[in-house]
Amino acid sequence: MDRSFFLKPYLFFILTLSFFNYIAPGVSFSYVQSYFGESFADAFWLLRGFQLCNLITGLAVLVIMKWVGNRPLFIGSLTVLTITTMASQFVDDFSQLLFLRIVSGLANGLVSGSALIMLMSLFPKEKKGSGTLINVFAVIAGICLGI
Repeated sequence: MDRSFFLKPYLFFILTLSFFNYIAPGVSFSYVQSYFGESFADAFWLLRGFQLCNLITGLAVLVIMKWVGNRPLFIGSLTVLTITTMASQFVDDFSQLLFLRIVSGLANGLVSGSALIMLMSLFPKEKKGSGTLINVFAVIAGICLGI
């Protein structure tokens, strides 16, 4: 059986989760702000810190991939993203949560960039449009789930 049969849905799931992780914290923003007793400006860094780090590593993914390779980059960043996302649920201090969200943003940018490249590599040249549509659908699904 062709490996892409299982890999395409898996990468779709990862891309959806990546964009969900990008959008979902905005929904719980006011709860987190009141839970930790932080000002709006301080709590806003939970969102912006994640997004800035996501943007930085999302842009740098091609350079980093040349250094370490796509597969190790994907597996390593997915591991970091999973650990930091899970650990975020158990912190009692705002600064710890902010640190975990920033590290999670760094990993999320690497995951989304490397997963997209892996997904597109599964399609022959004449079917790259199908890979692009799968990515667009993953982005929209992640955003809708996050809202």
